[in-house]
Amino acid sequence: MAMLYPLHVTARRAALCAVLAAGCARSAAPPAARFAIDYTPPLAEADRTQITVLASPHLYALAGCLTPHSLDAVIDRLRAWHPDVIAVENMPAATVDLIEHRDDEFGTELRGMYPNSIDAGHAAQGELHVTATRARIELAGLDARAPAAEQRVHLVLLLAAAYDYPSAVLQWSYLDDAGRAAAQVPAALRDKLETSRAAPNEIYRIGVPLAQSLGLARFALVDDFGGEELWMAHADQFKREVDASPEASKQAPFYDEVTARGEAACRDPSALLAHYRWMNSPAYARADVAAQWGLWFRTHFASRLDRARYAAWEARNLAIASNLRKETTLHAGQRVLVIYGAGHKPFLDAYLAQLLDVREISSLDVLGP
Repeated sequence: MAMLYPLHVTARRAALCAVLAAGCARSAAPPAARFAIDYTPPLAEADRTQITVLASPHLYALAGCLTPHSLDAVIDRLRAWHPDVIAVENMPAATVDLIEHRDDEFGTELRGMYPNSIDAGHAAQGELHVTATRARIELAGLDARAPAAEQRVHLVLLLAAAYDYPSAVLQWSYLDDAGRAAAQVPAALRDKLETSRAAPNEIYRIGVPLAQSLGLARFALVDDFGGEELWMAHADQFKREVDASPEASKQAPFYDEVTARGEAACRDPSALLAHYRWMNSPAYARADVAAQWGLWFRTHFASRLDRARYAAWEARNLAIASNLRKETTLHAGQRVLVIYGAGHKPFLDAYLAQLLDVREISSLDVLGP
């Protein structure tokens, strides 16, 4: 069975030039009817929950050129908006717990995507002699806002044991050098936490320093891969059809441009801020959707697995939007920042805009001029 991420990368290799050559012609069919809940809650704008979705490159692609200060300007703009909640692209702890016990091929696939969460969880569970469920129960009763150093180390262990690895890294980062050196944690866990602190990953290079500056205790974990399961059962056949397709098997020029612009900007905080603004623009979203996802309406596979691939992407993003809605239940009227891979933003924006008491804030407005 083919791995999920290689196929996801393959999906990005759309022929945008073919779209442009065709003039991006629109279908002559009449637009589909749009339905919405015909009700506007009696809320002042200040009482609405504000959500902004920050489209980010996956920073591992820029690992060779990021400096310790490359993202300072981006973080400064996000800090000025002062989010109360930061949601990131990691599966919820309880979901990781479920896939850790799946004995099928899809479970194996997902476990390969979250080795830090699972391996760190095992190390912390052994240290504390708890299950992931027990750790989550204990976490629910803790005030994690400003613990003393010894209590913070215990909190790190509990978070890791519960499979909330990003929040464990956040709490670990609150400790100073002496506190981390003195912390009684398993060596394998210590190594993972230290590696993650500097990893070229948007959760740790943007989310952690931003959350620290705001005094936040945990991240909201909102990713989901449930929508991929049915499609992935046919991934081998899908890959054969992709390889046989002249359009689906080649790299889109648009993504060459994305790579080149990112590499040109990544050492300069001001230039990287401008790059983030471009990636959060409507023009970027249109080009990305046409190249990466519009592709599957042009390939016409005999199996129709191209349509299944797109449907699975929609299902995944609907599930992410649902997770975000759950995370906002106790944050009415507050600000929620969502840090996600750029390909998700157009879909999350569309789904979140339908929520009655939510006001979507443009990420371009947050990033500023």
